[in-house]
Amino acid sequence: MVVDTAAAYFEGDNDNDNVQAGNHARMLRSLVGLPGEPCVLVLCHPTKNAKTIDEMVPRGGGAFLNEVDGNLAAASSGGTIAVQTVGKFRGPELSPIHFGLHVVRNHPRLVDEDGRPMPTVVAHLVNEAGMEARAAESETADIALVRYVDNNPGVALEKIATAFGTNKSAANRMVERLIKENLLKRDRLTKKLTVSPTAQKSLNELENDAKRSETPLMPFPGVPGPRTT
Repeated sequence: MVVDTAAAYFEGDNDNDNVQAGNHARMLRSLVGLPGEPCVLVLCHPTKNAKTIDEMVPRGGGAFLNEVDGNLAAASSGGTIAVQTVGKFRGPELSPIHFGLHVVRNHPRLVDEDGRPMPTVVAHLVNEAGMEARAAESETADIALVRYVDNNPGVALEKIATAFGTNKSAANRMVERLIKENLLKRDRLTKKLTVSPTAQKSLNELENDAKRSETPLMPFPGVPGPRTT
């Protein structure tokens, strides 16, 4: 059974109150007593201050976490979605599980009442080799975006989306992530994008590495002595 979401079915007036959060968790736990004794998966919003996956525990004070059997968190990581245990898990620890996301746009049975296609997203497991490939692909895309902004200072999100074959929302997520990693900067007043000094240094190093790799080897000097035919 999937509860979507814990907040939607909360009956109290303060989801950060430990007593109310504990009562809510116990109510959700009671669902395991339904016919068939289902596993109950409750979707929760993380705490407001969570910045990394290791900080993603459910909102509602510590009482909510204390009443559940385990907490799984999901976050974007290297081109995949990583799912791992955080805060509490009754049982052996699990290694992070990685999923790729595939957009389905034109399924013949997935249409609205007017027959127009309704896009959706399907998750699929990604093995270790796939993770490495996606991480490399993500890194390549990051370099390409930083170079694009370096060549087009102040470029708008619409142009980034067009250049990278995506939509404005996805382009903004890419940009925001690179801002957090101190590779791009957005002017507080003009909102224009530029590369950071850190990114500029990295681009220069990449360019120098590329030049060194393309430098032809010096030919061997001729060997003195008579020629033979």
